[in-house]
Amino acid sequence: MSNRPKVICDICGQEGSEIRRVARSYGNGDHLLVIENVPVVSCPHCGESYMTADTMHRLR
Repeated sequence: MSNRPKVICDICGQEGSEIRRVARSYGNGDHLLVIENVPVVSCPHCGESYMTADTMHRLR
């Protein structure tokens, strides 16, 4: 069983979403930026993955 915290999905409202750490890339070519270890909420019920507002503000 996972030690990751279970949260409620903001999209479908069901409990069971997990916070995963992923790499995100922005731009392309010479202007490509890759950020690793970004926390995203991933929902097994509706299939959505999204960043919280706090995470987006930190990446800004």
